Amino acid sequence: MKQVFGWTTIAVRSEVKRRLREFMERRGIRSPNDAIAYLLDFYEENSRLDRVYGEIERMLAMYREFLQFAKHVYAEQEKRVREAIEKLVTFATASESSQPAQPSESPSS
Repeated sequence: MKQVFGWTTIAVRSEVKRRLREFMERRGIRSPNDAIAYLLDFYEENSRLDRVYGEIERMLAMYREFLQFAKHVYAEQEKRVREAIEKLVTFATASESSQPAQPSESPSS
């Protein structure tokens, strides 16, 4: 790079220069400095978005792990509740069958 009166001259291939001019025309940008500033701003914004996207992916992975854990805990609790209900039904059935039949009272006239 060569410094000339506060400006820096950057050597670029003719293909890059052509693409920069086409870009400037499409965007209505008048100076190469503004075009480069625009491209750098765009790059920096996308870099931030990439970091945010990465963080969102990390959070989603943690959420998926939590869901797997919650499903496991729910399945264990459901199993325990079923076992408790079966014990209660077995106990109630055994209690009913071990009690002597009570005579039914008929209304007296």
